[in-house]
Amino acid sequence: MTTTAPTGPAAGPTGTRRWVTLSILLAPMAMILIGATISNVAVPSITEGLGASPAAISWVVSGYMIGYALGLVPAGRLGDRYGHKWVFILGLIAYMVTALVASFSFSELQLVVSRVVQGFAGGFVIAPLYAYIQILFTGAARLRAFAIFTVVTGAAALVGPLIGGQIIDMVGMAQGWRFALTAGLPLGALALVAAFPLVPQTRNLTRGRFDFVGMFLLAVVVVGFIAPFIQVTDAGLPEWATASFSTAAVLAVVFAFWIRHRERRDAFPLVPFSFFTRPTFSIGMVVMFLAFAAFTSAIYIALSVLWQAGRGESALMAAMVTLPFSLGSILGGFMAEHTTKLFGRWALTCSLILLVVGLYTTYLTLQTDAQSHLVALVLPLLIAGMGSGIFVAPCMDTVLNGIHEKDAGAAGGFSVTVQRTGAAFGMALVFIAVSQPGPDGSFTPEVMTHDGIVAVLICAALLSVALLLSVVTALATPRAIPAQTPAAPDAAPEEPELEPAGGRG
Repeated sequence: MTTTAPTGPAAGPTGTRRWVTLSILLAPMAMILIGATISNVAVPSITEGLGASPAAISWVVSGYMIGYALGLVPAGRLGDRYGHKWVFILGLIAYMVTALVASFSFSELQLVVSRVVQGFAGGFVIAPLYAYIQILFTGAARLRAFAIFTVVTGAAALVGPLIGGQIIDMVGMAQGWRFALTAGLPLGALALVAAFPLVPQTRNLTRGRFDFVGMFLLAVVVVGFIAPFIQVTDAGLPEWATASFSTAAVLAVVFAFWIRHRERRDAFPLVPFSFFTRPTFSIGMVVMFLAFAAFTSAIYIALSVLWQAGRGESALMAAMVTLPFSLGSILGGFMAEHTTKLFGRWALTCSLILLVVGLYTTYLTLQTDAQSHLVALVLPLLIAGMGSGIFVAPCMDTVLNGIHEKDAGAAGGFSVTVQRTGAAFGMALVFIAVSQPGPDGSFTPEVMTHDGIVAVLICAALLSVALLLSVVTALATPRAIPAQTPAAPDAAPEEPELEPAGGRG
């Protein structure tokens, strides 16, 4: 049985100390994003230096993604149970160690296994970040925290490939990947040193056995859903995709009954079933899934294929066409707090309007003239990017609004799992779209141009559905949401369930 620990208000960090804590937590997140983007750039170097097969290379990237998705919810729930500080520290140590192990790999198996474990450890680093934002910040301060989060993620994703490319050029193709995979570790080391004295420990608000059955069921559901999308080829989804999806669907229902059973017994379920009875959470998760499916990797892949395979442009020009979207995302992060204050519960819908308008305009411009100059796409892609940058803060605030602090880790971990599965789903849809041959079975530049434009349309369509659902979410959101009654930026949250940074002593 689960009981609530009889704890009273704690003297958690106030004022600037909250922002110091956030900065410490954001540093390794930037490290993880830099490492993830660098690994994509390092693929040719790994192939040459290690002699890795295409299948091994696929698992270097996809295995990391699966491990990451599997680590998020257990990490969040373990933090709810034992304290998020130590989950963060242990996850950070494990991530850095496995990064070093991966960089010293001398076989495909060692590299693949270390990358899967590294991804799992990354989930233990990221889940506490979401929990601390939920616990430490309220009202306008929480929106600002998520906005800063968005800016940092956008900047890290932007500089990661540049750093990786520069390292590989300096060291050489044969060994460059070893140094590139560890490029972000100094950020992690600084965060680790600062975390011990400065990051406060969260109190254990619940007691009970960890839900290993729920963890197993959720793991099978996540792998069953993601794995077919990762294994997409030119022929489409693998033959076993139907069986995998069916198994995931059945076990998702079993998982729902299981966590409902655990919650009724007050037995600390992996994810509280009561989350899904809240329209803002359940519908908001669908909105998040669709949006991340469209604007994380899918739109970049669509434009890259269109520009390189369709128009015959260089990889540099393909990167230039997506630059306005990336810059717009960073700019949107700076605008998120003000937008949410201005539009309240409709801020999420406003961000999706910008995304839909920007991508549909991009589609119509290319449909009218597939050889349109890059300049013609700068404004619509900038607008769409701004929408993606604004999106995260009001979406997370809407989804997490009203979640009790004792469940902050579970809610944050589950939300990021939804984001990652959405990204995998979007990438698969776009990859299938750009793998369609012409009527004669050929892949001419004209065919690839057509496929690339269709892929852009798919991204816009996903966002259109998310836009409609966001209206339902806004209508289900209470009018007096925290963003509309902001607290003072440096005011302490009400009764944060935290211990001082030094712990209980």
